[in-house]
Amino acid sequence: MSQMKLITTFFYILFFLVLPGKLCAQIPANHCAESAHLFVQRFYDWYVPLAKGEAKEPASSVAIRERGIFFSKGLLALLKEDAAAEAKADGYVVGLDFDPFLNTQDPSDRYDIGGISPNGDSCLVSIFGTRYGERSTQPDVVADISYRNARWVFVDFQYPDKGVDLLQILGALHHNWSNVKNKRGAGDHTSAPPK
Repeated sequence: MSQMKLITTFFYILFFLVLPGKLCAQIPANHCAESAHLFVQRFYDWYVPLAKGEAKEPASSVAIRERGIFFSKGLLALLKEDAAAEAKADGYVVGLDFDPFLNTQDPSDRYDIGGISPNGDSCLVSIFGTRYGERSTQPDVVADISYRNARWVFVDFQYPDKGVDLLQILGALHHNWSNVKNKRGAGDHTSAPPK
């Protein structure tokens, strides 16, 4: 291989494979925060009308089906597991009993970004609900997002009022389902997904 081809290959790898993954770490923090703000706000602008509407399925199920690329692989797998269990539950609550992206059963009128805390290629984004013209005094939910493969993804959702996050809740549900799958007939219809 000629020296020119080696140099061309090096620059191709550098500019098209390495740099996009490091983009957010290389640009000023305010630009990183701006792109994080835009990513999260656009998701909530799309999602909230679904959550407030009358639908046959939970809005979170629509989000993981239609916007699955917006979630990390680990979070998406756990959300899909929860949605599948709920779909088979025949009226029983077997998983999340609240909206995982809004931290409520009764969504506010709208949700806006209140603050962003960047940390390298990750950000914590505080999201505040507004109901009847009054904005929440504390974040309803804090989205943990990460810049991966040249795009933002949701990695987790923290619930300040509960002192817990979505991954912890889904992990506990997964663990519980795994331990009691065969005990479904014992009357515990709220712990295990149906067979």
